[in-house]
This record gives sequence, structure tokens and C-alpha cells, in this order.
Amino acid sequence: MRFLSSARGRVAALSLALAGTVLVAAPAHAEQTDITVITHNIRGGQINKGDLATLNTVSRQVRKHSPDVVMLQEVCASQYVDFKRRFPASDGWTVHFSERKYHTGCGEMIGEVIATPRNGASGLYAPELASENPDGIKYHLSCLTFLKNGGREYLACTTHLSAGDKNAAIREAQLNTIKYELEWSVGYGRGVIFGGDLNTLPDSPMMNKLYRIRNNGSETGAGSFYEGDQNDGRYFASACANQPFCKSGQPTMNGKKVDYVFFNASRTKPTGSTISETIAGKGLSNHNIVRATSRFFW
Repeated sequence: MRFLSSARGRVAALSLALAGTVLVAAPAHAEQTDITVITHNIRGGQINKGDLATLNTVSRQVRKHSPDVVMLQEVCASQYVDFKRRFPASDGWTVHFSERKYHTGCGEMIGEVIATPRNGASGLYAPELASENPDGIKYHLSCLTFLKNGGREYLACTTHLSAGDKNAAIREAQLNTIKYELEWSVGYGRGVIFGGDLNTLPDSPMMNKLYRIRNNGSETGAGSFYEGDQNDGRYFASACANQPFCKSGQPTMNGKKVDYVFFNASRTKPTGSTISETIAGKGLSNHNIVRATSRFFW
């Protein structure tokens, strides 16, 4: 489904893509629930050439931790089919795949997976992001909604952003669209979860579009989201030395943090007791699996 800029068009698009979900109003903080997310760039084509064993490590994490959302990037089409076999609809799973391009390593299409075992899961909503044409890559924000704790509605989205310094302007344009899409749902009252491989370091200026935390650790940023590892003092920059939070985090790929899980600040809190993130091995990928949990307040 194409990105629609008008409010009327957006409501129509979401009504079709997210049919069956019900937004239930609630007093602020009358309820609370923990949401757990697993995200992993499995490098399905470039490193693993479509090997189905690529899914073994992340599958073990899913079975062990029972996450509410699973996000996978760089997934060959056959690996998507195998993930659906491992986590079938008969067990309550909804699994969607957004094609990005034909990948020679896969010998087929490659793209991203967004999945949930929770009730009331919607169809796929996948607005297009800026692309690296003429390379033929179609980037998407891949989203679904689901219900938890008495019908509260959550939007979960994943993506893989354009890589490399030469594509920084494309990546920033992609983040502009993502910010717009996510903040629309924040304003609509949903719990919002966003994660994936952003190919961008936490302290990059373009990440200000997402982070509520500033580079110095203060909670006065323009973004609408907390990140799962922003309270991990082991990786704080010097500017955050006397702050409880920082735009930083544990490295996820080759000594750098490029994989993230964000939760909307309007429904969550940034303290260590209510938000956390850890890495859990790489499997056959060169990216670590990221597992994050945040408490949502309604």
C-alpha cells in the first residue's frame, strides 16, 4: 500500500490495512503491561545465501522469551516461508513479508518480516520509503497492529534503511517518512513500537527525529520515542556522564550500534525498571539479535 499524505487518505488506508482492530480509550496509567520485542538482521542473502538454518538462533530466542513482536531484516522469501512454518497461524501467529528487491544471494526476493502471536493482528501496512533507484530497491516501513491487555492497540513496525555514507541523504528522507507515519499513530493513541537495522549511529543528528533523549542525555529532544538501551551506562558518551540516559547503546554489528527498538514516550517511561534491552548472539549473521522490553501505561 502506498504512503498517503492526506488525513482522509491515511484513515482510509489504515482502515483497510488494519481492519478488525479496535482502539479502546482508557484513563492514563489505569493499566500497565510489558511488551517484548525481538529484532534481528539475519543477513539472509548476502552472508547466508538463503540458508534456512539462519533462522535457528532467533527461533530459539522466540521460543524462550515469547515476545509480542518479532522483526527480521534481510530475509529471503524462502526464509520467510520457513519462519511461517516454524511459527504457524495455527499457533496464533500472524507473519507478514515486505519484498524489497531481487537478491542474487537469495536467488529470489529479499525483504523484511514483521510478526506477532497476539490477538487481533491486522494485515500488512507497508508505506514506501525513499529508495536507491535506479538500483531497483523498494524500501518499506512494514507494520501491523495487534491487541493486548483488554483490547489496547499497539502498532509495530520494522525497516531496513539504506546503507553507506553515499546514501545518507536517502536515509534521512526515509527517517522523515518513518517519523511522520509513527507519530500519526502516537497521536491516535496507540502504543507504538519501531525497530530494525537503521544503518545509523545513535548520536547522528538524523536520529533526533526519533529520540526523546538528546546527545547530552537530557530528556528534551524533539523525538517521540525512548530506545531500549538508552539507560545502559556502560556505553554512555562522556556528555552523558551525570545523566540517567544517553543516545548510545551496546554495539550490535562490528562494534557499532545500528539495530534499535523504540517505544513511544507517551505510553512508556525511561527508567531502568521499566525499559531494557540486551543482545543475544548472532547465529549465522554478523548482527546481534536485539531483545527489548518496555512497560506501557494506559
